[in-house]
Amino acid sequence: MIRRAAIDIGTNTILLVIVDVSSDGSMQVVQDEHRIVRLGERVDADRTITDAARRRAKAAMIEFDDLCRRLNVEEIRIGATSAMRDARNATEVLSELSSIVGVPIVVINGEDEGRLTYIGTIGTLDHTPARVAVIDVGGGSTELVLGHGRDVFSTTSVDIGAVRDRERSMPLLPLTLHDYQTVRHNFLERLAQSMPAEINIDIALAVAGTPTALAMLQSGMSVFDTASIDGYVLEAQDIHDWAFRLSTTPLTEDDLSCIDPRRADILPVGATILSTIVERYKIPSVTVSVRGLRYGIASNFWDIR
Repeated sequence: MIRRAAIDIGTNTILLVIVDVSSDGSMQVVQDEHRIVRLGERVDADRTITDAARRRAKAAMIEFDDLCRRLNVEEIRIGATSAMRDARNATEVLSELSSIVGVPIVVINGEDEGRLTYIGTIGTLDHTPARVAVIDVGGGSTELVLGHGRDVFSTTSVDIGAVRDRERSMPLLPLTLHDYQTVRHNFLERLAQSMPAEINIDIALAVAGTPTALAMLQSGMSVFDTASIDGYVLEAQDIHDWAFRLSTTPLTEDDLSCIDPRRADILPVGATILSTIVERYKIPSVTVSVRGLRYGIASNFWDIR
C-alpha cells in the first residue's frame, strides 16, 4: 500500500485528495480538500495569470504541502488544466508552484483531462452501467466524456467555463430574459462546434463545483455534506430552473448562504452551461459526483509525463 496525494490545479479551485492505494488499485480516501483561488482570473482576456492569483495559488500549495508532510504522503502527483494551458506566463507560474512541493507539475491537455476525470468519477457508482457520460463544467473548460463501463471511448473538451464566461459572456448580472436566451444560444453554438451531435447513455454524472452547489440549493442543505451530495440526482427541469433563476434574478447573500461567495458569483454561468448541455442531449437527470480529476490523477491510470 502507498499513500499518495493528487493535486488538481484548476481555473477556479485547487483540489487535493490524499488516498491509500492498495496493490489492486483500490483507493481509500484519507483527506479531501479544496481551496478557491481563481487562478484563471482575467486569463481569457489577457492570457496572463495575475500576481494576485499567483499569490493565492502559492498560499494554497504551501498549505497542501504542509498537509502532505503531516500525513506522511509518500508520493505526490500534480496536474494543471485550462488556465495553465492558456496563460503566456504559465511556465513561470508552474515553476513557482512546483518549487513549493518539490514535484513537477504536468499541464494536462483537454483530452487527458476528460479521460482522467471519467476514471476518477465512475467510482461514485456501485455498479457501472454500460453507457456513461461524465460532464465536467470547469472554470476554464468543459469536458464531456463518454464511456462503456470503465473504458473511455470519446472525450470532448471545449473552452467554455464558469470563470472564462463570467468574464466573457455574463459580466453583468442579472440578465434580462433576452440576454439570457442569447447567452444560451451562444453556448449551444460553441458546444456544437466540438461536441457530438447526439449521445446514447444510461446515466450522466456531473462533477465539479456547479452540480454540487446546485444539489445543495435544491436539497436545502445549509452545510456541505459529502455523503449527502455524492450520488444526489438533479432532475433536468430543476437544473433549468436554477440556471434561469440564478442568471436573471437579483439574489442576496442570504439566498445563497450555503454557497461560498467565491463560487456564488460564477454559479449562474456554470448552471447555464450545465443546463445547456442537458438541453442539447435531452438528458432527463444527472447524478452528482464529488470526485473528478484529482481521483483520476491519484489512480493507477495516471500515465502522463
